[in-house]
Amino acid sequence: MRTLALAISLALGSALIASSGCSTSVTSNEGTSSDAIASDIVGTIEDGTVSPVPDGLGDATPLPLQDVTLDLGSNDGDGASDECESGGCFGAPCAENEDCFSGLCGKHIGESVCTKTCQDECPAGWNCEQVNLGGSDPVYICVSLAEHLCNPCQDSDDCASASSTAACVNYGEEAGFFCGSVCEADADCPEGYRCEESDSASGATTLQCVPTEGECPCSSTAASLGLSTVCSRTNEHGTCEGLRTCSGAGLGACDAALPAVEVCDGIDNDCDGETDEATCSSDDPCVSATCGGAGGCVLENLTGTECNDSNACTHTDTCQEGVCDGILVDCGDQNSCTDHACDPVDGCSTTNNTKPCNDGSVCTSEDYCFEGSCIGSGPPECDDGNPCTSASCDNETGCIYTPNTSACDDDDPCTTIDVCEDGGCVGKAPLVCDDGDLCTDDFCTTGVGCETSLNTAPCDDGEPCTTVDVCNEGSCEGDVEPNCDDGNPCTQDACVLGEGCVNTNAPLVCNDNNACTIVDQCISGQCVGSNNVTCPLGQSCDAASGCVPKTQFWAHSSNTLFRVDIATQDVEVIGLFDTGDMMTDIGEAQDGTLYGVSFSNLYVIDTETGQADLIGALATKSGSVSGVNGLTVAPDGTLYAGTNQGSLYTIDANTGVTALKGPFGPGLSSSGDIVWGPLSVIYVSDPNGADDQLLSVNPFTGTATPIGSMGSGAVYGLSFANDGLLGLDAQGRVIQIDYMTGSSTVIFDTGFSFWGAG
Repeated sequence: MRTLALAISLALGSALIASSGCSTSVTSNEGTSSDAIASDIVGTIEDGTVSPVPDGLGDATPLPLQDVTLDLGSNDGDGASDECESGGCFGAPCAENEDCFSGLCGKHIGESVCTKTCQDECPAGWNCEQVNLGGSDPVYICVSLAEHLCNPCQDSDDCASASSTAACVNYGEEAGFFCGSVCEADADCPEGYRCEESDSASGATTLQCVPTEGECPCSSTAASLGLSTVCSRTNEHGTCEGLRTCSGAGLGACDAALPAVEVCDGIDNDCDGETDEATCSSDDPCVSATCGGAGGCVLENLTGTECNDSNACTHTDTCQEGVCDGILVDCGDQNSCTDHACDPVDGCSTTNNTKPCNDGSVCTSEDYCFEGSCIGSGPPECDDGNPCTSASCDNETGCIYTPNTSACDDDDPCTTIDVCEDGGCVGKAPLVCDDGDLCTDDFCTTGVGCETSLNTAPCDDGEPCTTVDVCNEGSCEGDVEPNCDDGNPCTQDACVLGEGCVNTNAPLVCNDNNACTIVDQCISGQCVGSNNVTCPLGQSCDAASGCVPKTQFWAHSSNTLFRVDIATQDVEVIGLFDTGDMMTDIGEAQDGTLYGVSFSNLYVIDTETGQADLIGALATKSGSVSGVNGLTVAPDGTLYAGTNQGSLYTIDANTGVTALKGPFGPGLSSSGDIVWGPLSVIYVSDPNGADDQLLSVNPFTGTATPIGSMGSGAVYGLSFANDGLLGLDAQGRVIQIDYMTGSSTVIFDTGFSFWGAG
């Protein structure tokens, strides 16, 4: 822990007052002597006793020093008055407190300089701090924020003081580490210094004051104390550490050694913490080399160590008292047909000879050496003339005849795939005799080969207009014509020679077996029915039975299609319309096409999935149409629409273009559905108080006539089914409506909330 020596010298006596031009008076309410007061306030202040000025103290009266009054002269707050012109001004060098006009000598950039008292403000780079002088009241003085700036350091603890927490800044390997000073901008730094992001000894990066040019100089204090910093020198051999030390001559160079290749000299040349490692070696495998430290490498002759004497004519080489020696190689290969020699460089060599020899076989004679091998000549005659045996000679017993599986010829024309088997030739497959004539029988006679005879077998004469073809006197003849009837009443059937059956489409009268068509006619080979049967409203046509009561009808909510079954009282969810629009009603044409309307658009709906595709916007030639909430399709395919304003329109099924037929009449409108009924009348559900009433509408004029109350409110769906008029209300009930009176009865409750029916 470093200390800041702050002393206030109290000079007593008129001679000192006269010479300094300043007056220092000390008073005490308790009558204490001036020597005692001076002894009480002069001392060394540890770092921990310096405190910053509390907030707002600049506007308050300075704290008293235990009723002691110190007259420090008039320096206008900066220590530069007429009285200090002869020396001791703020910032001037000092060795002790008495050197300063203020009587206060402190630290700044590693040097001792004069400071001053303060109330709340100090020059840039200085803080007004509270100092306890041991036994007296606190005094506020200017304390430098750069007390240790540029002092050599090892870590940030060397740079800390009561007034700042400066970092120990890394200036590079050879430069070393020096104290910085905390800053935010260049203005926070002393002259000759700038504020810069710097790496500290701990690796952190902070803003610190560093020299504008060059490196940190040594202060006189650092020189007198011999302060130093760690430095290093690095090259390809390693890194060596050293010191840079402050002295009277300034900051010394880094005294770290320059890393070098490690040699045997008792010195850690590459500074890796190990000495003389792997520095001695010997090129001679029979001589070992070890490092003897400062004495250099030590050589020792070896015995018994494996080595190589570079002589190809020796083997199992070992060291013998520092000399490599081996055992002579035996170049013999036990071959009587080769001669052998050894060359120290090339080793063993072999030369073929032509000496007489013995190949060890009884099946040879007159043996001789040839190209390094013993060759026997004059083998015995072992051929037995049988292609199905392989002849060989046994060195002890002589000729051997071994059966083989070679191809052969058994001399039989009625066999094929002849192969050797157990020493004989065998035909493995009979010869297939086929002359390609269906009217002959083919066979093979041993010793003769293939022969034929005429037959009466079934055959094909190649004529598609004959059947029951048989062979006769070697020829294929057909007799009976084929049946060319294809079972289609719409074709005329015949057989054309060379071509076969021909079925020609004919415009004949037919029966498509569909009770829902009236006129059936052959068209392009198909029986097509036309003039579909028109069933009464509330009925549908069944292909097998004709007109039957309609038991199913379509229903919908704003975004989903349903199928309602009156017979089973089931409701099937078909699927979402997926339009982003609200469907207000649907209507089914007699051909099964299902249309839908929103308030302003026309759609066609897929009855398998519920997907609705836009046909067009509902509009007249003069403008758009809105409020459409009812839709029905007449037997002739005309689309009619009703609105919540009480008007009847027709709609072009291909475009959505509408045409006004006329208004319903005063106070009448569509509550949610319209439906085509008997006698070409359109029925409409009209909101009329608590219960909707049934209207009949003239499709030509749009004029509506009330029929009667349906006894149910919010009847949003109408459909002719079950041999009558059905309704769906918002409560999900299916009701049977008497379209002559308007009265209704509930059939069943579906549990769904519907917006319409079709």
